[in-house]
Amino acid sequence: MARTPKDRESQVAPVDAKGRVVVPKDVRRHLERLAEARMAGSGDASRLVLTRYKDPCVLVYPEFLWDTVLERVHAAKNKAVERIFIGSYREAELDGFGRIVIPGDLAKHARINGKAYFVKTTTGFEIWDPEVYKEVVEGSLEELPDLGELGV
Repeated sequence: MARTPKDRESQVAPVDAKGRVVVPKDVRRHLERLAEARMAGSGDASRLVLTRYKDPCVLVYPEFLWDTVLERVHAAKNKAVERIFIGSYREAELDGFGRIVIPGDLAKHARINGKAYFVKTTTGFEIWDPEVYKEVVEGSLEELPDLGELGV
């Protein structure tokens, strides 16, 4: 079994039998920064929306961004996208220990089995099984554009 690189171990957390997982502190801080940047400090970073799409992961958005995400999905005018993305969403809230519950259907979609790997995004974060994440990333390296093409 492949190991998660040491610099990424802080992004891996155990998932208990009830589907509870502690969201790493730096991911929670990321949500707080999103709240400050997008809502002038008035967004509640503890209220979340979990859903799924094509990749085998759980997509997580802060609730204060969910309406914006929904507007973009509706603008695409694609019923299949709406059925999967919107039809699968669940609300969650960080508890006093910084945990959320990953609903069983979303955990199954993401193939999460005992461990969760957290990846920050510009609009929230993703939750992956660590081994699945490694496979997907390694398999998609060829698809990445050169950074120069991105203006970086």
